[in-house]
Amino acid sequence: MKIDNGMHLLIDGDGNKKKLNDEVLIERFLENLVVQLKMNKLNNVVIKRVENEGDKDGITGFVLLKESHASIHTFPEKGFFHADVFSCKDFSKERVIEMLKEEFLMKEFNEKVIRR
Repeated sequence: MKIDNGMHLLIDGDGNKKKLNDEVLIERFLENLVVQLKMNKLNNVVIKRVENEGDKDGITGFVLLKESHASIHTFPEKGFFHADVFSCKDFSKERVIEMLKEEFLMKEFNEKVIRR
Protein backbone atom coordinates (compact mmCIF):
# COMPACT_ATOMS: atom_id res chain seq x y z
CA MET A 1 0.00 0.00 0.00
CA LYS A 2 1.44 3.37 -0.98
CA ILE A 3 0.30 6.39 0.99
CA ASP A 4 2.18 9.67 1.31
CA ASN A 5 0.81 11.64 4.24
CA GLY A 6 4.11 13.19 5.20
CA MET A 7 7.70 12.87 6.25
CA HIS A 8 9.04 11.22 9.39
CA LEU A 9 12.60 12.31 10.18
CA LEU A 10 14.53 10.17 12.66
CA ILE A 11 17.91 11.29 13.98
CA ASP A 12 20.30 9.51 16.32
CA GLY A 13 23.08 11.85 17.34
CA ASP A 14 25.77 12.70 19.81
CA GLY A 15 25.73 15.80 21.94
CA ASN A 16 27.11 17.73 24.87
CA LYS A 17 26.32 15.78 28.05
CA LYS A 18 25.48 18.90 30.07
CA LYS A 19 23.11 20.23 27.40
CA LEU A 20 21.43 16.83 27.02
CA ASN A 21 20.74 16.90 30.77
CA ASP A 22 19.11 20.36 30.79
CA GLU A 23 15.31 20.18 30.93
CA VAL A 24 14.86 23.91 30.28
CA LEU A 25 17.11 23.81 27.23
CA ILE A 26 15.30 20.78 25.81
CA GLU A 27 11.92 22.45 26.30
CA ARG A 28 13.21 25.62 24.62
CA PHE A 29 14.59 23.55 21.73
CA LEU A 30 11.19 21.95 21.06
CA GLU A 31 9.40 25.31 21.36
CA ASN A 32 11.85 26.87 18.87
CA LEU A 33 11.58 23.88 16.55
CA VAL A 34 7.82 24.36 16.26
CA VAL A 35 8.31 28.05 15.42
CA GLN A 36 11.15 27.46 12.94
CA LEU A 37 9.19 24.76 11.08
CA LYS A 38 6.04 26.93 11.12
CA MET A 39 3.95 24.24 12.78
CA ASN A 40 1.14 24.48 15.31
CA LYS A 41 1.19 23.10 18.86
CA LEU A 42 -1.86 21.28 20.17
CA ASN A 43 -0.46 21.20 23.70
CA ASN A 44 2.41 22.56 25.73
CA VAL A 45 5.75 20.83 25.43
CA VAL A 46 5.96 17.93 27.88
CA ILE A 47 9.34 17.29 29.53
CA LYS A 48 9.91 14.28 31.78
CA ARG A 49 13.08 13.13 33.48
CA VAL A 50 13.25 9.35 33.32
CA GLU A 51 15.31 7.45 35.87
CA ASN A 52 16.38 3.92 35.00
CA GLU A 53 19.07 1.58 36.21
CA GLY A 54 22.63 2.25 35.13
CA ASP A 55 23.38 4.78 32.43
CA LYS A 56 19.92 4.76 30.84
CA ASP A 57 18.66 7.83 32.72
CA GLY A 58 17.57 10.67 30.53
CA ILE A 59 15.03 13.25 29.53
CA THR A 60 12.10 12.83 27.17
CA GLY A 61 10.54 15.83 25.50
CA PHE A 62 7.39 15.67 23.37
CA VAL A 63 5.06 18.08 21.66
CA LEU A 64 1.84 17.13 19.91
CA LEU A 65 1.33 19.13 16.73
CA LYS A 66 -1.62 19.84 14.49
CA GLU A 67 0.65 18.42 11.80
CA SER A 68 1.68 15.40 13.98
CA HIS A 69 4.51 15.42 16.60
CA ALA A 70 8.12 16.11 17.55
CA SER A 71 10.11 14.35 20.26
CA ILE A 72 13.57 13.94 21.71
CA HIS A 73 14.93 11.32 24.10
CA THR A 74 18.30 12.15 25.66
CA PHE A 75 20.83 9.91 27.38
CA PRO A 76 23.24 12.42 28.98
CA GLU A 77 25.59 9.88 30.56
CA LYS A 78 26.17 8.32 27.15
CA GLY A 79 26.21 11.67 25.34
CA PHE A 80 23.59 10.83 22.75
CA PHE A 81 19.94 11.31 21.84
CA HIS A 82 17.15 10.12 19.56
CA ALA A 83 14.96 12.78 17.95
CA ASP A 84 12.10 12.59 15.52
CA VAL A 85 9.71 14.88 13.71
CA PHE A 86 6.69 13.58 11.83
CA SER A 87 4.52 15.95 9.87
CA CYS A 88 1.87 15.82 7.17
CA LYS A 89 3.20 19.28 6.22
CA ASP A 90 6.53 19.47 4.40
CA PHE A 91 9.44 20.76 6.47
CA SER A 92 13.18 21.24 6.10
CA LYS A 93 15.13 18.30 7.50
CA GLU A 94 18.25 20.41 7.00
CA ARG A 95 16.86 23.03 9.40
CA VAL A 96 16.14 20.38 12.05
CA ILE A 97 19.70 19.04 11.74
CA GLU A 98 21.13 22.57 11.90
CA MET A 99 19.14 23.29 15.08
CA LEU A 100 20.34 20.06 16.73
CA LYS A 101 23.94 20.99 15.91
CA GLU A 102 23.47 24.49 17.33
CA GLU A 103 21.57 23.54 20.48
CA PHE A 104 23.24 20.28 21.54
CA LEU A 105 26.61 20.62 19.77
CA MET A 106 25.82 17.54 17.67
CA LYS A 107 28.75 16.47 15.50
CA GLU A 108 28.03 12.89 14.47
CA PHE A 109 24.58 11.61 13.58
CA ASN A 110 22.57 9.13 11.56
CA GLU A 111 19.38 10.21 9.87
CA LYS A 112 16.55 8.31 8.30
CA VAL A 113 13.58 9.68 6.41
CA ILE A 114 10.41 7.67 6.04
CA ARG A 115 7.59 8.82 3.78
CA ARG A 116 4.37 7.77 5.47
